[in-house]
Amino acid sequence: MLANDPYTQSVTQQANAWQQETGASTEVVKASQVVENGQNVQRIDSQKVVVPNEKMVSGKHLAPKAKQQLVNAKSQSAKVGGNVHVICPASATKTVLNDISNTGVTYTQEPTMQNGYVVVMSRNNEGVPL
Repeated sequence: MLANDPYTQSVTQQANAWQQETGASTEVVKASQVVENGQNVQRIDSQKVVVPNEKMVSGKHLAPKAKQQLVNAKSQSAKVGGNVHVICPASATKTVLNDISNTGVTYTQEPTMQNGYVVVMSRNNEGVPL
């Protein structure tokens, strides 16, 4: 059972939206067990969304649905004290990296990643888990 705190609720909704819009897989990277109303619940601290290349990139640019999801994730995370960061494969082009940057989301390129993009959503105090 998930906690009712605004960050956990927001990141859960965002992960569901990524799944519906891009077919991405999601995984909670770090969570804390807390007691809420006398029940043990899971408070999400960071979550990752793995998006395949063909859903993240369209032609030479960031795919429109992926771009919209990043804009939404950035906006929603800002409201609840969170960060959004994209880990990109070595093959990501400068154009795609600029498109990601233009959404207001930070990114890094991972030289060992060959395929796919990882969107990491985390609480402000958690940093970016790699």
